[in-house]
Parts: sequence; C-alpha cells; structure tokens
Amino acid sequence: MRSLTKRLTGSEAGQSMVVVALSIVVLLGALALAVDWGYGLTQRRVLQTAADAAALGAARQLATSVILVDDRIAFAVHGEDVWCEAKRFVDANDAFQIRESTTEFTLQFGSDTDPIVWTSAASALGVCDDPAGSQIVPGDTVYVRVAVSTTYRSLVASVIGRPAIDAAASARAQISGNVPSFAGPIWPMVRHYDPADFDNPCVPGDCDPTEVEPTVFWSSREDDVVYGSFKGLIDPSRYSTRLGGEVPQLTASWDQSGTGAEAKTDYSNGPDKPDQGNCGGPWDTAGSHDPQQYDKTCDIPNWFYYSFLGELSLTEAWDSASLPEGQEQPSPLTERAVCDDESRPDLAPSCGEGNALTGDWVETSLASGNLGDNIADNMRSLIQREGDPNAPFSDRFTKSGKPYGKGLVVIVFLWDCAETYSPGQPGEEWSLIGDGSDCSNVDPNGNEKIDRVHLFTVAPFTFYEGLVSGSEIRGFWGGQYGDVLECSDCTLNPLSNSVALVPDDDHEGP
Repeated sequence: MRSLTKRLTGSEAGQSMVVVALSIVVLLGALALAVDWGYGLTQRRVLQTAADAAALGAARQLATSVILVDDRIAFAVHGEDVWCEAKRFVDANDAFQIRESTTEFTLQFGSDTDPIVWTSAASALGVCDDPAGSQIVPGDTVYVRVAVSTTYRSLVASVIGRPAIDAAASARAQISGNVPSFAGPIWPMVRHYDPADFDNPCVPGDCDPTEVEPTVFWSSREDDVVYGSFKGLIDPSRYSTRLGGEVPQLTASWDQSGTGAEAKTDYSNGPDKPDQGNCGGPWDTAGSHDPQQYDKTCDIPNWFYYSFLGELSLTEAWDSASLPEGQEQPSPLTERAVCDDESRPDLAPSCGEGNALTGDWVETSLASGNLGDNIADNMRSLIQREGDPNAPFSDRFTKSGKPYGKGLVVIVFLWDCAETYSPGQPGEEWSLIGDGSDCSNVDPNGNEKIDRVHLFTVAPFTFYEGLVSGSEIRGFWGGQYGDVLECSDCTLNPLSNSVALVPDDDHEGP
C-alpha cells in the first residue's frame, strides 16, 4: 500500500513540473505579446506625432512662401525644400526608434480641386544642407500630406517566422488665407497703397517663382514712397509737432516704453531698452519734443532699432466726441478708387458708408526722410536680433555675392489720403491734398506738402538683412503666418496665411 502511494505521489510531482513548465511558456509568450503590443502602440503613436509635425511644418513653410506672380498664386520654395522641412520634423520625432527599425516618409501636395489631385514632392536625395531644388510646387496647392512608415523586429513575430512588422501613420494639413494681422514689429515708415505692388512680374522664359527679384520697398526715387519732401517716414509721437504745445495726435495709443522719470537721457541705458543703436542724445517717447533737439532727432532711428511699441488703428473714429483737446477734426474721406471691389484689400475699415472719419491720422516726420546709414543700420540690427535664418529667401545671394541672410516680417501701414497743414484759424488748418473727388489720388509731383497721412490698411513685408542699405531697401511682400485657421475655404493670398490639421480619411493614392 505504501509503495502504491509513493508511486502516485511521484507521478503527481512529475505532472506538476510539466504544468509549471507549460505555464511558464504561456506566461513568457503572453509577456512577449504584451511587450510587442505595447511597443506597437507606442510606435504608432510616435509615427502619428511625426506625421502631424511634419505636415504642419511643411504646410507652414508653404504658407509663409506664398507670392503673387503675374497675378497668380505661387510658392517661393521648391518641392525639395519642403521635403527637407518635413524630414526635419520626422527626424526630430525619430528618437524612439530601435536599432533595427527603419523609418521612411512621403510628402504630397494636394490641389484645391474636387477630386483632389495629389503631386508627390521630389526628395532632396538625403542632402538637405544645400538642396539643389528644381520642382515647382503646384500653384493650386492647399493641402500637404505626410505618410510615415517603419519596419521593426517583433519578439513574437520572429518566433512564428515573420522577421518584421510594418507600422504607418499619416497626416494632412490645410493652408488657408488670412486677413493680415497687427502681430509683428512696426517701423515708422509707410507707403501709399497700390494693389499692383503685391504682384511680381514673371521672368520671360523662366517663370520659376523662387527666382523672382525682390521688391524695392524704399529708395529716394521709389514710386508710392516719395511725395515731394515726404519720403515715407512718419512720426508717431504722442504729441503733434505742427500744432505746438502738448496736443495729442490722432493715433490710438502712443509708445510709453520710455516716459517721465524713465526718459532716456542716454537711451542706451533705458531700463526696457538695454542695447543701443546709432543715434546720440536724449530720447523721451512721451513727446513734448523740440524739433531742433536730440530727443526728436533720435525718435525715428530708435523706433527702427526697437520698433514702435504703441498702437496705430484702422478702426478708430475721429469724430467731434473723440477728438483730443486742441486737435482739429480730420477732413472727411471722399469716395476712393482704392475702395472699389477690384482694388480694395481684405482689411479696409474706412471703406463704406458712414466711415469717412475712420482710421488714424499720423503726422509725417520733420526729418529729411532720407533713410541713411543711421536708420539702415538700426533696421539691420533688429533683423539680426529677431529675424528668421530660415525665411523663404534667406539662402539667396545678391548680385554682389552678399547673402540675403535673416528675414524679419514687419507690419507696414499703407496710407491712401493725406492732409497739408497751414497755420491760421483754428479748425481750418488741415486740408485734404489731391483730387477733390478722390483723395487717394495723390500726385507724387504735387506742390502741396504732406503733413499727415490717413492709415488705410496694413500689409506684412519681409525685410532681409542683406537687402537693407542706406540708398535702397528691398524685400518681399507677405510672409506672415497666422496661428489660427480663420477660414477653412479662404483662398491663399500673398500677405498672410495659416495652417491646420484636417482629417485624412478620404485620401486616394499612394
């Protein structure tokens, strides 16, 4: 009997060992499966992050590169440049990849048609430090799609004879036009509004939009800038230099960065402006200036060096109830050609019935208006400090071999009508200049002196470090990026655009 019991006990012990061994195998398999499953989920999440970032990055590059060429939308970058921008974001999100995995991606441009036509972006063959681009991005592009894939080894798959597993993700970003915003530095310089300024002529026989010539923004002979002694410089000080005393100008808000006790007897030591430009003497942004003293002389150069920190408005209504004491109501605006449907910009609050007194009036500078080396140097200083080294044309060179360098998007106010000042009877000292039926029709060669201008609209302009000199300032209209997709179906424009991720569920193609 004891012998039988021993045999049964030994048999059970052997069976237990088998059960334990099988359980360990099952547990190890389950653990391997869990690890594979978790890694697969993480891999998919990493790929989706990479696809999202690459689509947004590539779309943003296109959004800030929109230009108008022969009245048609085009992009100032090659397809290879956009591919490299997408690759930069894919690589930045590649840190999770294990040694034996490989990641690839494709980039496509989608049209604004129905159905969408997809064009594959040309790769830079892995050379993105100085890509030799040639692919013209289709001008009807409004979508950017990035598909990212990877192949990695799996613990379980390798056991069952499958050496690797594929994972993939995709993302689509949409580009849309925006109304230009006031976000960005402001310099005390303006231009007369001309809708033709925003178009770039095509080079005969070579219509590569990446090769368009920069626009001359300012020179002593440039149309829409020089009007007699007025050469484009404004003085947005708090107080009028024409009326005398402390009479505020017709502007929304003055620059209060250095006032009263903080007035800059030496502006290089100001608490909010620790650096210095190229103008000596005191500076008080509050106004109360003697035009013959250094404080007024330094205002214009310093506002180029630091940018204007006040506020200029297109919507302020300067009727009798809102006029500062001592100021004269501006002349009511006449009907203007710039308000016609074909010429009117997206942002023009003074157009339309009942808006004849809408928009700030800012006085022109009493300085000669010559943007000489003092101002040009200060402009370059701000571009060096705050500019983008990867602006659309930063890698180009001037004819003398000088690189364009960093680009800075500056908000430019465009004026339509102007007034001249004649001391005399209070209330009758300001009068409109130009054609009596259309005050926006101002003769550049007219005899009337321009003493203040009406702010009509704004437009971003990208200034490049290498294109600023004391004799001529060049650059490109546009380049502004809007953080919010204000309108999902607004057409692209050469001034301001934005991007946003959109569903990629209906994609057809590779």
